[in-house]
Amino acid sequence: MPDSLHSVYVKWIHYCHQLIKNFSNTTSNDSLSFRDFESQWKCVNFKLIFCEHSIEELSALVSELFNVGKNFLFSQQPLASRVGGLYLLYVLYFGQLTRNKICLTLNELKELIAFLDELNKRNMSEQQFLFYKLFLKKAFDFSSTPNQFVSQKHQSEEDADIIGNLLDSCKCGLLQSHGLSIDELDNLEKKLNKYQEIKSQIPGFCDSKSQSAATNDLFVSEFQ
Repeated sequence: MPDSLHSVYVKWIHYCHQLIKNFSNTTSNDSLSFRDFESQWKCVNFKLIFCEHSIEELSALVSELFNVGKNFLFSQQPLASRVGGLYLLYVLYFGQLTRNKICLTLNELKELIAFLDELNKRNMSEQQFLFYKLFLKKAFDFSSTPNQFVSQKHQSEEDADIIGNLLDSCKCGLLQSHGLSIDELDNLEKKLNKYQEIKSQIPGFCDSKSQSAATNDLFVSEFQ
């Protein structure tokens, strides 16, 4: 890895840690609001990550920062830091230009589902909604081991079944917590896709990619 690229990684990884630390120290333990995370995001000018680097650099960098978010999310740290990890994954995924996927192993998926159960028990609907949006937008790649992210065609049928069952369980749990059914979700997704199709044909409307490239002061607010 070139020294210049390594220094870029170190810089933004440090910013990620500082961002989540600041969020954890300033947010209310009752709400852990995304608004609080947004405020800290602006304080460190994190949006500059999307305009300081080339597409080639961003692809590798975003993958590294996804790992930072996952490390916080799956850590034994206080809930605020774990929620901060989820928020980091959310803003990076919807802010990037490269559309990298967030890679999860089977064990990480199990941990994530346990985390969502904890959020549900605490009635933390905002955080559940943000994950649900990631899930609906197919932000995740799943595999039984990290090595299989490169070539998932070698994934065994047994592993695929386990992952599929866990995802179905997670999906049903999320829907039930909001009083919805699978059929209602499918209908909603069809309507959303139709809306996006119609919107793209109307002059003056930006598509999702151009929105994600925005760099004004409302940058993070557009995610909500």
